[in-house]
Amino acid sequence: MATLLSCEWDYLGTHYLDFIPPDLLRRTDELGECYVVETTLPELFDVNEEMLQKARESKFYYEVTSSIHPHFGNIFSELTAEGVNISLIISRSLHEKLIKDNCKEFQAILGNSGITLYVYPGNFEFISFTLADHTILLRLLTQEGYYDNKQIMFAKGNAHQWGEEFFEYYKARSERIRGI
Repeated sequence: MATLLSCEWDYLGTHYLDFIPPDLLRRTDELGECYVVETTLPELFDVNEEMLQKARESKFYYEVTSSIHPHFGNIFSELTAEGVNISLIISRSLHEKLIKDNCKEFQAILGNSGITLYVYPGNFEFISFTLADHTILLRLLTQEGYYDNKQIMFAKGNAHQWGEEFFEYYKARSERIRGI
């Protein structure tokens, strides 16, 4: 079974990993199998359908993110209508952008009882982390701080426990959003 540091080294060796808490970085062997998903230019703004399906099957969806899909309101509404509980931690800059550019949609998700939102006081050193059931999806920045079109997924193993601890690490450093 491949681990974070041994799988897809061409990818991981060129991406920033210092945002992972030291204790969790030492326990990456718990993540299970991994593989890189490369999106094409026409798919750049598409939702990762595999992860979305995992969320539907899981009944929970955790995300820590500095960016959000353009149709986040519809996606989150659809998931909560299917009984999925969502916990979302966003960066301060994304929070400000949502209030400025997507205020109506942002208010709608704040009013959705199936969604809990938090704001992290700074910016993340990664694009996003998503956990649903035993699947983790990471969108990382390169070591130079640039975005690329690749994502890395981990499945099985103890990915759920590791992912919950990762989420809780950032949640403990965030503030709950109750209104605009």
